[in-house]
Amino acid sequence: MAKVMPVATILSRMRRRDYLRASGLAATTALLAGCGGGGGNVETYDVAGGANTQTIEVEMTSSGGQIFDPHVVWIQQGGTVTFNNTVGSHTTTSYSADNDKPQRIPDDADGWDSGTLTSGTFDHTFDVEGVYDYYCIPHESMGMLGSVIVGNPDPDGQPALADPQDSLPGGAATELRALNKTVEEALTSGSSGARNNSNAD
Repeated sequence: MAKVMPVATILSRMRRRDYLRASGLAATTALLAGCGGGGGNVETYDVAGGANTQTIEVEMTSSGGQIFDPHVVWIQQGGTVTFNNTVGSHTTTSYSADNDKPQRIPDDADGWDSGTLTSGTFDHTFDVEGVYDYYCIPHESMGMLGSVIVGNPDPDGQPALADPQDSLPGGAATELRALNKTVEEALTSGSSGARNNSNAD
């Protein structure tokens, strides 16, 4: 004699199966959406400042994610960026050989490393025209990176605009693609984005 299950049990099992099936589909869709690998839709950012900007501030923060804000700044040759740590423990560190990293600043430029900041500011003056990539040591793999455009550099031959090196963490490589696209678009158009929290002479 066949065992008869209550209707509530049958419905409960069906709902669970449907739920698991839908959850699996959603997870697979999300996974595939995140596998864009280099091409496709790469995020871009506004560029703060411009080629005549003398000084500009970048906030280092853990509020709403580990980020440099703004992600990309543009200053004149000889201009200064003030990195202001507002929340958390961060560094601002150039992608350069003297920091045991791939060279992503102009070859004749000086690299920098602020050391770990829990508060306060760090200033760096950029004497060599070009594009500079930098990162936060504790949060590099989370994509806490930024770029500085100095002067009006020719995009060709800029180490910072090369494809991300294989030795870099995945989160850093993804962020570098977004920074590269932003910088290339800014240099091609010759203008920065809408934001400008700078002091120009």
